[in-house]
Amino acid sequence: MIGTSRRKKFQEGDWALLFDSTFKDFKGKFQTHWLGPYEIDKVFSNGAVRIKTIDEFQTPLIVNGHKLKIYHKPISKEGFVKMFQENSTIDTQCQNLTEIVCGHILKMFQSFLMCSEFDYLH
Repeated sequence: MIGTSRRKKFQEGDWALLFDSTFKDFKGKFQTHWLGPYEIDKVFSNGAVRIKTIDEFQTPLIVNGHKLKIYHKPISKEGFVKMFQENSTIDTQCQNLTEIVCGHILKMFQSFLMCSEFDYLH
């Protein structure tokens, strides 16, 4: 549609990458154009976003929200184990569902093989 805008939804505490608009010397296709990550400190109503570095200095910087994209934090081993432990009941339910689905798929495959052998023999 003409005249519509796509507003990115940023929230305080999210991490984001900043587009490097001063990137003039193209050094190759594998060179990144994104800086960061930065932590989003405040989102303003006019589309501006205050970000800060994630180092010990936490230097603030106000940028246009169009120059940002969400950065999904990598999960640490400890975070993964904690998430796995918290969701152990969900994992058990998923495992049971997986066993049921695999059983049905196995039965369908076996019946397919039997039909294929019968067609091949006749």
